[in-house]
Amino acid sequence: MEQYIDLDWQTLLDLLVKHTSAYTEMLSNKVFDEEEFDQCKLKLAEIHAAIKKKAEQQGHPMPNISPNFPALYP
Repeated sequence: MEQYIDLDWQTLLDLLVKHTSAYTEMLSNKVFDEEEFDQCKLKLAEIHAAIKKKAEQQGHPMPNISPNFPALYP
């Protein structure tokens, strides 16, 4: 997460879209390497955590966003 925390909002959102798209494609096509899939899930979880932390630092609590999504879910 630390590598993402200093990024601006637009970059964070672009990364979120990029990795969400890759994650969705892997699930839809069921064609992926397990390590690649795990890395994608980890990046998404880190980006989510960075977004949550950044928002909370700016005074916007986000209690409904789990910082480890989607790492806990296949």
